[in-house]
Amino acid sequence: MYSNFEVNFQNDFRKGINNNFYTTIDDYTRFAPLAQMYIADIAGVESRSHWFDQTKNAAISLLLTDLITTKLKREIEKTRPSGYNRNAFPSAHTAYAFTSATVLFEEFK
Repeated sequence: MYSNFEVNFQNDFRKGINNNFYTTIDDYTRFAPLAQMYIADIAGVESRSHWFDQTKNAAISLLLTDLITTKLKREIEKTRPSGYNRNAFPSAHTAYAFTSATVLFEEFK
């Protein structure tokens, strides 16, 4: 399921950053754009929608993102480089970050 290029790249990259590197900051930063949206609301920056509609739009967007990402993970079954599980791709963290940033953009473009 892996190409030689991918295996070599992952091994070299992991060696460069230490194979035991782990952080949870991405569990929080993926929602940073939503925090920015609410901070802008509090600061009085003009937006397209009321904060309630912003929350509704964000919730619907994140729910759809979660459903699509979960379905794709089950179909693709890409193993993580650590071998931990078969849910590596697509990245839910990246999908949530992109969705959050898109909601922010649509409110303040």
